[in-house]
Amino acid sequence: MFSFANSWDIVLITIGTLGAIITGGVMPFFSVLMGEIVDGFNGDSADFKDKIGTLCLILVFGGCVNFVTGFFQVSNFLQSFHLFSLHIDHKGLLLEQDWRKTNTKDTRCIC
Repeated sequence: MFSFANSWDIVLITIGTLGAIITGGVMPFFSVLMGEIVDGFNGDSADFKDKIGTLCLILVFGGCVNFVTGFFQVSNFLQSFHLFSLHIDHKGLLLEQDWRKTNTKDTRCIC
């Protein structure tokens, strides 16, 4: 598949892969952060509001990072695979058979 890739396809795949790595790395971070938030309920009541507020802001920031990197992952992979299919189709390597003609069995009944 990479034999049909040009330099733009490689850039899209690289950005998509980095997005996937960061998105996957944020998930364990969320687990640790939720543990810190739950642990914050057992602390002093004097700094409770500040500690929970700070942890919740970090959680929101992590969610935004996860959203953006997930978007880059999906959009770049979709674009690169679309370009791959165009490269392959342009070279005439896809099957040029009309599948409607090969399906002669009636699909309305289970036979």
